[in-house]
Amino acid sequence: MRAWQYYAYAQDHWKLTNSLSLAYGIGYDTETPFDNLQYKGVGVTCLFASNAQSKIFAGAPPGLMYPGDPGCNKNGSPTTHWNHFSPRAGFAWSPEGGLGVLSGESGQHALVIRGGFGLYWNRIQGEGSQVNSNDAPFSLNSDGAAGMGGSPGFANPFADIAGTPGASYTSNPFPYAVPKPGQNVDFSSLYPLEMDNLTSNFDVPYTYNFNLNVQRALPSNMVLTVGYVGSIGKKLIRAQDGDSITQAGHDACLSGTGTGAPITIDGKTRSCQDLAGEQSLYFAGNKLQTATLPGTTIPGVFPNGMPYYLSVGGMHTSGSSNYNSLQVSLAKSATHGLYFGLAYTYSHALDNASSLEDSVANKYGTNYVPGFEYLSHGNSVYDARQRLAARYNYEIPLTHGLRDHPLTRTALGGWHFSGITAVQTGFPISMYDAGIYNSLYCDEFSFVNCPDVPNTSTFHIHTENPRHTGHYWFDTSTFSQEPVGTFGNVRRNFLHGPGFNYSNFEIYKNVPVGGEGSSRYFQLRLEAYNAFNHANFSNPSGNYNAAPGVFGSISSVDQPVNTGADPQPGRAIQIAGKFYF
Repeated sequence: MRAWQYYAYAQDHWKLTNSLSLAYGIGYDTETPFDNLQYKGVGVTCLFASNAQSKIFAGAPPGLMYPGDPGCNKNGSPTTHWNHFSPRAGFAWSPEGGLGVLSGESGQHALVIRGGFGLYWNRIQGEGSQVNSNDAPFSLNSDGAAGMGGSPGFANPFADIAGTPGASYTSNPFPYAVPKPGQNVDFSSLYPLEMDNLTSNFDVPYTYNFNLNVQRALPSNMVLTVGYVGSIGKKLIRAQDGDSITQAGHDACLSGTGTGAPITIDGKTRSCQDLAGEQSLYFAGNKLQTATLPGTTIPGVFPNGMPYYLSVGGMHTSGSSNYNSLQVSLAKSATHGLYFGLAYTYSHALDNASSLEDSVANKYGTNYVPGFEYLSHGNSVYDARQRLAARYNYEIPLTHGLRDHPLTRTALGGWHFSGITAVQTGFPISMYDAGIYNSLYCDEFSFVNCPDVPNTSTFHIHTENPRHTGHYWFDTSTFSQEPVGTFGNVRRNFLHGPGFNYSNFEIYKNVPVGGEGSSRYFQLRLEAYNAFNHANFSNPSGNYNAAPGVFGSISSVDQPVNTGADPQPGRAIQIAGKFYF
């Protein structure tokens, strides 16, 4: 992968008076899409819902294009945008006086009011541009017999152990030789295609950041800050199925007519609803790309009866977000051996996808079906509504008599007690209905997790004590199965899980090496993480279709992703020694 960034900016500071300063400027930011350099620049695909036929690989299904075909380039169809300007402005005002106790004595400048606004562009993570690096015909993906609706065995994963007709390959397709552009490739032999594409409207995400805060100096070297901080994100990356089930296909499946008419499998007549989880495999006519290949009259399928695609992951920059917060902090510089910082945040973060991965595999996926998109807009996965955090350090003082004696000063002096304490409300719970596919708008092959959700009779869900029998966090009786043909009414991330409450303490002593004033010293430490051994519970299961007793229940305490991260699942104590030089 290769990309370029061109950035320039101009900025100026203007001190209007002794009390007021302005800052203003503008940036210019052009970020080219990632070029895919695999296979000499053709290792990328573009998908269009049309009858267009590739000239690079003539055997490709309609609408599948490669660099060199019309509308497709090494970027996967996105193009460079050269109009990305980013203005910014800010001010700082510290009055000489005149506001009484608020501004302090004249000339003291104990009060400062600051504000700022800026627009900023930012390249997406590389993953979003590399997802199509294994598309056909450059790579062969196979789930064996499972990909054909069967059950693979260890001896031959390409044969169905139950003997279901149509669920087996005739032979092992590996090893696989990568074809070169211009070769006539039989795409029907490459298994119903599962692909990823960047869409032509793919752009660079950007955000508006803004804040306004008031700072006031207080006695004892303390500063109080009260501020508003916010941001609005636009063109954020998220994904949806590029060959989705259409409204007409959904309606046909629901009514049992047309492309949703019953079919016979293993001697049994089954309707589209019976095979709702495998619609893409058995009812290709229900999907968006239904153009026909030359030599066949069946829409959306190869001559051997296999559909063009099981799923196509389409990368879009159609996400949006907004964040608003009240942030209050009190910071004290060291005096009399004590310093600390207190911070409280009350915030609300909303979006329709908190990341690319969140839009694909957050157990809920992204609802892109017209009329139901609102179900995907909700609290961000990182939305912790309230958080209070404190850090503190206190050097235990010695009396004059002890401090004046070298031995007692060395033995008893230099002891510190420090720590951090954090208390916050919980993160959202992903509510979903795995494996049901009642909506008939998606199935088990969908690139994004199928956004089927249950119904709830109320959004004011009563929370419970997870320490009680069943370990339930919320009342599950308000939920019910969504009807066939539609989604439930549960919106993404509407309910929050349990919060956090933990303290990490340490007692340490510095022992000078080399006499007074030396920069070298030993530090002996006794550390306790989650010192009060408080159980910080993980989120409960949000899968309505889980086994009985699982939905709504908590099965574990929170496990930090990184070793040593917070909060620890239980109290952890360690003794450590360090030498500073």
